[in-house]
Amino acid sequence: MADGGKRPYRSPQRDRQREETRAAMVDAAWDLFVEQGYAATSITEIARTAGVSPETVYAAFGTKREVLRAVVETAATGVAEGGAVVDGELLERVRAEPDARVRLEVMGEATYDSLVRVGPLDEVVRAAAAGDPEIASLAREHETQRLRDIRALVALLAQAGPLRMSERDAADVVWALARSTGFYRNLTVDRGWSRTRAFRALNDAIARTVLAD
Repeated sequence: MADGGKRPYRSPQRDRQREETRAAMVDAAWDLFVEQGYAATSITEIARTAGVSPETVYAAFGTKREVLRAVVETAATGVAEGGAVVDGELLERVRAEPDARVRLEVMGEATYDSLVRVGPLDEVVRAAAAGDPEIASLAREHETQRLRDIRALVALLAQAGPLRMSERDAADVVWALARSTGFYRNLTVDRGWSRTRAFRALNDAIARTVLAD
C-alpha cells in the first residue's frame, strides 16, 4: 500500500529546539549589531555568542543580511519568527474606543515596546544601508510596512473624529514624527528623559499636530 498521502511526522520537541536556537542566534546578532555595528560583526561572532556553529547560522539564515532582517523583524514585532506590529487584535482594541484621543493612547501603549526595541537598530540599519544596496532595500521595505501600519491606525482616528489635515497627510506626519525614533532618542539619550516621559511627549506631539481640537 502506498503511503505517499501520509503527512511527515514533526517532533514538537525538535520544533521547540529549532525555535530556541533561532531565537538565541537572533538575540546574539542583535546585541552584537548594536554594540559594534553591522559591518564589524561576523557570522563567526554571532555563532560563538549564540553557542552554535557558523554552519548553523548559515543553515538558518543563509547570509548576514538575512540575519539583520530577522533581527529587525523581531525588534518590530517581538516575535523571533516575525509577525505583525499592527494586527487584528490591536485594531479591534482601538475600534472599541469611541474617542480619538483615547484611540491614540491605545495605539501608543501597544507600540511602546516596539519603539524601545527598534530605536538602537534604526541607527545600525541606516549606517549599513549607506554602503549596501540590499540593506538599503531592506530598510525601504520596513519603512513601507511602517507607513502601511500607520495609515491603518490613522484611518481609525479619522473614524472617531476630525483631523487637522487629510487622512493621508496625517499618516505622513505621524510616520515622520515616529519613523526614525529620532524624537524619542533625542529626549532619552541626549536630554536624559525617562522612556515613559519621552514616549508621552511623542504621543502628545502627534495628538496636537494631527487631531482637531
